[in-house]
Amino acid sequence: LGDVYKRQEQVRARVPGNFNNRRMLALLYAQDEAHAKAKQAIQAVIDAEGTTRQNLSVLGQVLRASDAHDQAIAAIQSYLASLGEDAQWQDHLLLAGTFEAAGKTQQADLSFAKAIAAEKAENTFTSAQAQAQVLLNRGQNEQAAKMFEGLIKDFPGNELLQQRAAELYLRLRDYDKAEAIAKGLPQSVLRFRLLMQSASAQPNKLGVAIKLAEQGVKAYPNDFGLSLNRLELLQTQEDRKDQDQRRYSKLLTLAKALAQDYPDRVEAKVALADVLLRMNRLGQATAILEQALEFAPRHPAANERMFRIVLQDAQAKATAQPDASQKKAREALAIASILLETQPGNFGVLRGAGLAAELAGLSAVAVDYYKQAFEATQTANDLAKYAM
Repeated sequence: LGDVYKRQEQVRARVPGNFNNRRMLALLYAQDEAHAKAKQAIQAVIDAEGTTRQNLSVLGQVLRASDAHDQAIAAIQSYLASLGEDAQWQDHLLLAGTFEAAGKTQQADLSFAKAIAAEKAENTFTSAQAQAQVLLNRGQNEQAAKMFEGLIKDFPGNELLQQRAAELYLRLRDYDKAEAIAKGLPQSVLRFRLLMQSASAQPNKLGVAIKLAEQGVKAYPNDFGLSLNRLELLQTQEDRKDQDQRRYSKLLTLAKALAQDYPDRVEAKVALADVLLRMNRLGQATAILEQALEFAPRHPAANERMFRIVLQDAQAKATAQPDASQKKAREALAIASILLETQPGNFGVLRGAGLAAELAGLSAVAVDYYKQAFEATQTANDLAKYAM
């Protein structure tokens, strides 16, 4: 699809004055690491149209893609110098992003400050929000939180800012602040979701989270996310009980209704499979997951459940049906490779892949997976699990 799209852009770029497609072509070349062609494409646009903010933005991305950060910085600084006092906040923000990409954080912060100051006249906060995101990327969560707090004061009632701030405090486990911000929102799906997340993350507030979920589903019966959250919270409640006290029949009814009401939502099928697995109905769970994977063959959650089922089947057949066990183990390895594309350091998948390789008779592959699992281990608790 990318090659077809690129060919279309190449054709469109030949049309005189079609600068948008020429810029897109430059970015496509940069994405494919065809750096010389990317530079040539954007330079042709600059020669024809002039040094505009849009052209410089693309030039900066093209140069950054080829690790030519200093060239990108020099080009944008030259452009800013030519503008003088007419430079806009977007221009300073462009330079800030380029400094950040080059790892020059001090210069980036100075440019962010200029962008924020210039943007205040327009009563918007794009630059400040961009810097807050950069702080998050650097791991400077407390500083980012302070920025969001300031933005909320400067722009009261802005739900996007309140959401980002609440989500950040949830990440920092400052639940009191997260809930205070969430409660300042008008009643909405977002308000319920944030308050549920905060309550469910705290050891003794699962009941509060479930009550909020019930209220949310009652207020917004057609919202899929709230219905799914309620099901997951009720499932957690059962999981925490002693094994002989667990009752999943009510959850099965809710899960079936959710899957029926949302037949095209893979998450609903995965939720139904989760309940069936807890009830030891492996055949039904497998059938549901197969349906889910028909919709989305690389869906992480569906593949993770299927991986566990297939690996368990391979283990069960290892002694009495070694050939069938090897076949299942190879199926498990195929699923593991899909999961590891997006979760390369997942300890559980790597360890399971090592076991699957052992069952498949692939000793060298098994050793490699176990080695990767060991390297992915980050805590003493994981080390203890690995040793077992």
